[in-house]
Amino acid sequence: MIEIVAPIVQRHWKWPAVVNFFFGGSACGLFLHLFWNSVILKNPSVDQTTAYIHLLPVLIALTGFLALIVEAGRPLRSHYLMHHLKRSWMSREALFGSLFIGLTIGYALTNLATWAYAAAAAALLFMLSQGYIVAHARAIGGWNSDAVVMLFFTSGICSGYGLWMILHIIPQGLTGNPWVTWGFIAILINVIAWGGYLWLPQNRGGGLEPKPKKAMSICLGVLDGIVPLLALVGIYFSGMAAETAKVWFVRLGLCCGLSLCLGGWLKLHHLVTKAGWMRPVTAEITSYPPRILPEE
Repeated sequence: MIEIVAPIVQRHWKWPAVVNFFFGGSACGLFLHLFWNSVILKNPSVDQTTAYIHLLPVLIALTGFLALIVEAGRPLRSHYLMHHLKRSWMSREALFGSLFIGLTIGYALTNLATWAYAAAAAALLFMLSQGYIVAHARAIGGWNSDAVVMLFFTSGICSGYGLWMILHIIPQGLTGNPWVTWGFIAILINVIAWGGYLWLPQNRGGGLEPKPKKAMSICLGVLDGIVPLLALVGIYFSGMAAETAKVWFVRLGLCCGLSLCLGGWLKLHHLVTKAGWMRPVTAEITSYPPRILPEE
């Protein structure tokens, strides 16, 4: 077995692809938090403060699609994505993303729970399809792991939670409800998914492939893991403190939301643009040239 082409970092997917993945996952995560609080829990205080931002996930998802179209370079031919639904996760991503945008607009205009349930299902499928796009890229050995799908899913949930914290840090009623506990659970699952990607061997990779360096992995894990967890602890105790401590509630909430969003962006950016090592091109030698003996 000889190596014809050495492993190199892929150069086809750049920051527009990262924008699509991050904005799409964050939009879905934000909508799922809004859906859970306004439709499932039927929180009236949230309904009054979030009626005007139900369309924000649509704008975020459209921004991600726009960045992807800019990278592709031929926006007028984007409708061809729908022609390969049976075998392409990119086609399925476009389908689920379009359904998510349309159903979310319908829910924002009508405020009917039926639209909200359909949009939530489309959001879940949209996030999963983005993870499968990366995990099924056969040429990139470092991506061929089922942990990548879970990582994309949990990253979208946590980024959406961060946006939700930033948008809802002022209204009262955030403390004392399940959202702090749910934040703990979501962030811990995201940290576990990141660790699973780093330390578990690839399922289809044929061995270990280049991954983020140890120092970078720890920094990313701390940024959207340890920091928001500590901020949630502070939010919990500041919510039970006197009114003079409420300012810390706002500061810690912003810290939690910003760290989750920044950490999610940097994690996906590093995964796509830095850890995407292509497999080497090898060939197996089946015959050898005849040995030429020196003349006597």
